[in-house]
Amino acid sequence: MSGELTPLTPLAAAAGPVMPQAIRLEYETGGGGRSPAHLRRRSRVAWLVMLLPGLVVPFVPFACDASPIKMLAYGAVGLVKDQSMQTGEFATWLLSMPFFLIFPLLLWKVRRIVGRPSSRAGRRAARVMGNAATVVLIVVMALAAHESITTQEWMLTTITSAGIALAISLEILLLMRAGARDDAVEVAMLGPYVMTLGFAVGAWFKEAKIGWYLSIVPAAGGLVELMAIASFVWRTRARPAASG
Repeated sequence: MSGELTPLTPLAAAAGPVMPQAIRLEYETGGGGRSPAHLRRRSRVAWLVMLLPGLVVPFVPFACDASPIKMLAYGAVGLVKDQSMQTGEFATWLLSMPFFLIFPLLLWKVRRIVGRPSSRAGRRAARVMGNAATVVLIVVMALAAHESITTQEWMLTTITSAGIALAISLEILLLMRAGARDDAVEVAMLGPYVMTLGFAVGAWFKEAKIGWYLSIVPAAGGLVELMAIASFVWRTRARPAASG
């Protein structure tokens, strides 16, 4: 099965209303879970296009002439040579990892646009990558909080941490809904990726290079998409049956 909504048959309609938990997440059009297929596809393509600049970001200078791939290699070499890294260097090394989440995230989005069904193994692998990136980002936030001094640094760390908590809660809520596992997988990857970009954009705006500027569009687009998902989940939450 492709996981796409199909029109209700008269028999199914007679059986009673469809509960929100049984409706696929179609937050893109704000249709309460129902929208024409071409509108869903058009919205998904729009989110995909906004993420495309992220494909370049890991390989170009982001700040201080350093790119995520350069920082990733620097940290790996340091571990191999048993060189100690300062807290800031270690946090930057960890922060460079979620930048590469853009590749499986875009592949997942393309698969959904073309309507290819997902496998259990594929969903599990994608969620493992997304959850691993979330754990990495949580460690970075803990280190950043330990090193934060100014009000701006505390605000940036707090906002990013709140975003991580939101993404985790959305993933859990979607996993609890029938037919929303693909959406939970997408949130598992989108959440840590967007929060990584947002934190990096806020932290290094004074040393901005080309990678910093390229990150603005996917960070903004991904954040808006997460907010749309959160809005959909809230609007379609289960309501207790009326008593009496």
